[in-house]
Amino acid sequence: FRALAEAVPQIVWVTRPDGYHEYYNARWYEFTGLTPEGSLGFGWSGPLHPDDRGRAEARWKHSTDTGEPYEIEYRLRGADGGYRWFLGRALPQRDDAGRVVRWFGTCTDIDDFKRVQAELARATAVLETINAHTPTLVFVKDRAGRAVMYNPATLAVIGKPAAEVVGKTEADYLPAEVAAAIMANDRRVMESGETIVGEESPDPGPDG
Repeated sequence: FRALAEAVPQIVWVTRPDGYHEYYNARWYEFTGLTPEGSLGFGWSGPLHPDDRGRAEARWKHSTDTGEPYEIEYRLRGADGGYRWFLGRALPQRDDAGRVVRWFGTCTDIDDFKRVQAELARATAVLETINAHTPTLVFVKDRAGRAVMYNPATLAVIGKPAAEVVGKTEADYLPAEVAAAIMANDRRVMESGETIVGEESPDPGPDG
Protein backbone atom coordinates (compact mmCIF):
# COMPACT_ATOMS: atom_id res chain seq x y z
CA PHE A 1 0.00 0.00 0.00
CA ARG A 2 2.76 2.46 0.92
CA ALA A 3 4.61 1.76 -2.34
CA LEU A 4 1.44 2.51 -4.30
CA ALA A 5 0.60 5.58 -2.18
CA GLU A 6 4.05 7.05 -2.74
CA ALA A 7 3.78 6.53 -6.51
CA VAL A 8 0.49 8.36 -7.17
CA PRO A 9 0.33 12.14 -7.80
CA GLN A 10 -2.45 12.72 -5.23
CA ILE A 11 -2.02 13.33 -1.54
CA VAL A 12 -2.85 10.08 0.26
CA TRP A 13 -3.64 9.70 3.96
CA VAL A 14 -4.81 7.07 6.42
CA THR A 15 -6.55 7.60 9.76
CA ARG A 16 -7.76 5.60 12.69
CA PRO A 17 -11.53 5.14 13.16
CA ASP A 18 -11.77 8.36 15.19
CA GLY A 19 -10.09 10.41 12.46
CA TYR A 20 -6.59 10.49 13.95
CA HIS A 21 -4.21 10.78 10.96
CA GLU A 22 -1.47 8.17 11.22
CA TYR A 23 -0.03 8.34 7.70
CA TYR A 24 0.52 10.82 4.84
CA ASN A 25 2.40 10.11 1.64
CA ALA A 26 5.26 12.31 0.48
CA ARG A 27 2.97 14.50 -1.63
CA TRP A 28 1.46 15.98 1.57
CA TYR A 29 4.78 17.01 2.99
CA GLU A 30 6.03 18.30 -0.38
CA PHE A 31 2.99 20.50 -0.89
CA THR A 32 2.40 21.80 2.63
CA GLY A 33 6.02 21.95 3.76
CA LEU A 34 4.92 20.53 7.11
CA THR A 35 6.73 17.93 9.19
CA PRO A 36 5.20 14.70 10.49
CA GLU A 37 5.09 16.26 13.97
CA GLY A 38 2.91 19.07 12.64
CA SER A 39 0.68 16.81 10.54
CA LEU A 40 -0.03 13.53 12.31
CA GLY A 41 -2.96 13.29 14.65
CA PHE A 42 -5.35 16.18 14.08
CA GLY A 43 -2.93 18.66 12.57
CA TRP A 44 -4.43 18.18 9.12
CA SER A 45 -6.70 21.20 9.44
CA GLY A 46 -3.85 23.64 10.00
CA PRO A 47 -3.13 24.27 6.28
CA LEU A 48 -6.84 24.69 5.44
CA HIS A 49 -8.02 28.11 4.35
CA PRO A 50 -9.70 29.86 7.31
CA ASP A 51 -12.95 30.14 5.33
CA ASP A 52 -12.98 26.37 4.71
CA ARG A 53 -11.66 25.01 8.01
CA GLY A 54 -14.88 24.93 10.02
CA ARG A 55 -16.86 23.38 7.18
CA ALA A 56 -14.21 20.71 6.54
CA GLU A 57 -13.84 19.81 10.21
CA ALA A 58 -17.61 19.50 10.64
CA ARG A 59 -17.93 17.32 7.55
CA TRP A 60 -15.06 15.08 8.69
CA LYS A 61 -16.58 14.70 12.17
CA HIS A 62 -19.88 13.74 10.57
CA SER A 63 -18.15 11.01 8.56
CA THR A 64 -16.21 9.62 11.51
CA ASP A 65 -19.37 9.68 13.65
CA THR A 66 -21.60 8.00 11.04
CA GLY A 67 -19.20 6.02 8.85
CA GLU A 68 -20.45 7.84 5.75
CA PRO A 69 -17.92 8.50 2.94
CA TYR A 70 -16.16 11.85 3.12
CA GLU A 71 -16.12 14.23 0.15
CA ILE A 72 -15.49 17.97 0.15
CA GLU A 73 -13.74 20.74 -1.75
CA TYR A 74 -11.41 23.05 0.16
CA ARG A 75 -8.28 25.15 -0.18
CA LEU A 76 -4.94 24.01 1.21
CA ARG A 77 -2.02 26.33 1.91
CA GLY A 78 1.16 25.32 0.13
CA ALA A 79 4.71 25.66 1.32
CA ASP A 80 4.94 28.90 -0.71
CA GLY A 81 2.06 30.42 1.26
CA GLY A 82 -0.41 30.26 -1.63
CA TYR A 83 -3.68 28.33 -1.57
CA ARG A 84 -4.90 25.75 -4.07
CA TRP A 85 -8.25 23.99 -4.31
CA PHE A 86 -8.36 20.27 -3.55
CA LEU A 87 -11.05 17.61 -3.64
CA GLY A 88 -10.84 15.61 -0.41
CA ARG A 89 -12.30 12.11 -0.33
CA ALA A 90 -12.16 9.24 2.15
CA LEU A 91 -13.74 5.80 2.43
CA PRO A 92 -13.92 3.61 5.53
CA GLN A 93 -12.48 0.11 5.80
CA ARG A 94 -14.70 -2.13 7.93
CA ASP A 95 -14.18 -5.42 9.73
CA ASP A 96 -16.45 -8.46 9.49
CA ALA A 97 -18.78 -6.93 12.09
CA GLY A 98 -19.17 -3.75 10.05
CA ARG A 99 -17.08 -1.59 12.37
CA VAL A 100 -14.81 1.04 10.83
CA VAL A 101 -11.19 0.07 11.45
CA ARG A 102 -9.51 2.84 9.44
CA TRP A 103 -10.10 5.48 6.80
CA PHE A 104 -8.26 5.77 3.48
CA GLY A 105 -8.31 9.24 1.96
CA THR A 106 -6.96 11.31 -0.92
CA CYS A 107 -6.64 15.00 -1.79
CA THR A 108 -6.71 15.73 -5.53
CA ASP A 109 -5.58 19.11 -6.86
CA ILE A 110 -8.52 20.70 -8.73
CA ASP A 111 -7.28 24.28 -8.67
CA ASP A 112 -6.96 24.64 -12.47
CA PHE A 113 -10.49 23.29 -12.91
CA LYS A 114 -11.85 25.69 -10.29
CA ARG A 115 -10.18 28.64 -12.00
CA VAL A 116 -11.63 27.69 -15.39
CA GLN A 117 -15.02 27.19 -13.74
CA ALA A 118 -14.83 30.66 -12.19
CA GLU A 119 -13.84 32.23 -15.52
CA LEU A 120 -16.75 30.51 -17.26
CA ALA A 121 -19.12 31.73 -14.57
CA ARG A 122 -17.89 35.31 -15.04
CA ALA A 123 -18.16 35.04 -18.82
CA THR A 124 -21.65 33.57 -18.54
CA ALA A 125 -22.72 36.40 -16.24
CA VAL A 126 -21.47 38.96 -18.79
CA LEU A 127 -23.29 37.23 -21.64
CA GLU A 128 -26.49 37.00 -19.61
CA THR A 129 -26.30 40.72 -18.87
CA ILE A 130 -25.76 41.51 -22.56
CA ASN A 131 -28.60 39.22 -23.64
CA ALA A 132 -30.94 40.76 -21.09
CA HIS A 133 -30.32 44.35 -22.19
CA THR A 134 -29.38 44.29 -25.87
CA PRO A 135 -32.05 45.37 -28.38
CA THR A 136 -30.73 42.65 -30.72
CA LEU A 137 -32.77 39.46 -30.91
CA VAL A 138 -30.77 36.58 -29.40
CA PHE A 139 -32.07 33.04 -29.23
CA VAL A 140 -30.97 29.40 -29.05
CA LYS A 141 -32.78 26.39 -30.52
CA ASP A 142 -32.08 22.68 -30.47
CA ARG A 143 -31.78 20.61 -33.66
CA ALA A 144 -35.51 19.87 -33.59
CA GLY A 145 -36.21 23.61 -33.76
CA ARG A 146 -37.41 23.85 -30.16
CA ALA A 147 -36.60 27.07 -28.33
CA VAL A 148 -33.95 26.70 -25.64
CA MET A 149 -33.51 30.40 -24.84
CA TYR A 150 -35.05 33.64 -26.08
CA ASN A 151 -33.72 36.93 -24.74
CA PRO A 152 -36.15 39.70 -23.68
CA ALA A 153 -35.86 41.49 -27.02
CA THR A 154 -36.92 38.33 -28.87
CA LEU A 155 -39.81 37.70 -26.50
CA ALA A 156 -40.97 41.30 -26.96
CA VAL A 157 -41.13 40.84 -30.75
CA ILE A 158 -42.90 37.49 -30.44
CA GLY A 159 -45.26 38.97 -27.87
CA LYS A 160 -45.24 35.96 -25.56
CA PRO A 161 -43.57 35.11 -22.22
CA ALA A 162 -40.75 32.57 -22.08
CA ALA A 163 -43.01 30.00 -20.40
CA GLU A 164 -45.17 29.85 -23.54
CA VAL A 165 -42.37 29.39 -26.07
CA VAL A 166 -39.39 27.62 -24.47
CA GLY A 167 -39.40 23.96 -25.46
CA LYS A 168 -41.69 24.65 -28.42
CA THR A 169 -41.22 25.32 -32.14
CA GLU A 170 -42.54 28.33 -34.05
CA ALA A 171 -45.34 26.07 -35.34
CA ASP A 172 -46.76 26.01 -31.81
CA TYR A 173 -47.29 29.76 -31.49
CA LEU A 174 -46.90 31.52 -34.87
CA PRO A 175 -49.12 31.52 -37.94
CA ALA A 176 -48.47 28.44 -40.07
CA GLU A 177 -47.01 30.31 -43.06
CA VAL A 178 -44.61 32.33 -40.93
CA ALA A 179 -43.56 29.31 -38.86
CA ALA A 180 -42.93 27.22 -41.99
CA ALA A 181 -40.62 29.89 -43.46
CA ILE A 182 -38.58 30.26 -40.27
CA MET A 183 -38.26 26.53 -39.74
CA ALA A 184 -37.22 26.05 -43.38
CA ASN A 185 -34.39 28.53 -42.84
CA ASP A 186 -33.33 26.67 -39.70
CA ARG A 187 -33.20 23.39 -41.61
CA ARG A 188 -31.08 24.98 -44.36
CA VAL A 189 -28.53 26.12 -41.79
CA MET A 190 -28.37 22.75 -40.05
CA GLU A 191 -28.11 20.77 -43.27
CA SER A 192 -25.51 23.00 -44.93
CA GLY A 193 -23.61 24.14 -41.84
CA GLU A 194 -23.38 27.56 -43.46
CA THR A 195 -24.55 30.97 -42.33
CA ILE A 196 -27.51 32.40 -44.20
CA VAL A 197 -28.71 35.99 -44.26
CA GLY A 198 -32.39 36.76 -44.68
CA GLU A 199 -35.41 38.48 -43.26
CA GLU A 200 -37.82 36.82 -40.82
CA SER A 201 -40.83 38.23 -39.01
CA PRO A 202 -43.43 36.81 -36.64
CA ASP A 203 -45.97 39.11 -38.28
CA PRO A 204 -47.60 37.55 -41.39
CA GLY A 205 -48.60 40.96 -42.70
CA PRO A 206 -51.99 42.53 -43.41
CA ASP A 207 -53.24 39.51 -45.34
CA GLY A 208 -52.35 37.07 -42.55
